[in-house]
Amino acid sequence: MRSILLMVAAILFVALFILVFIGYGFYLMDIEDQYGDYQEVFYDASTGDIILNIDTAEFGIVDKSWTRLYVNTKEKDSMDLYTFATKQNYYSRLEIYKTNLDVENIKHYDISEVHKLIDDKKIKLRFIHQNK
Repeated sequence: MRSILLMVAAILFVALFILVFIGYGFYLMDIEDQYGDYQEVFYDASTGDIILNIDTAEFGIVDKSWTRLYVNTKEKDSMDLYTFATKQNYYSRLEIYKTNLDVENIKHYDISEVHKLIDDKKIKLRFIHQNK
């Protein structure tokens, strides 16, 4: 009887492991399908980061959920990363900055004020992304 219980427990453990592995694979595929070449930005950016689209001279504040990355801009409260990044073309250059400043105030800045923060080193460059 005890060996049967151990066998059932082992089978349930293996089945659970397989289901978790498959579920994680589906999660990764969802990110790949949504963001494609921009998935590096999804994985490396954090909520509260400042993201600049150099080609469109726009910026926004990153708001990241479990499966999506939204950009809150002055004009639009919530825009998907892919929409923000590909406004002008697919090969837009994105710069992501880390800040300790109040992002709610920064959201109302214009692009020249954000460039002043960069020049004054009040925000720190985390990484640059550009599709090839």
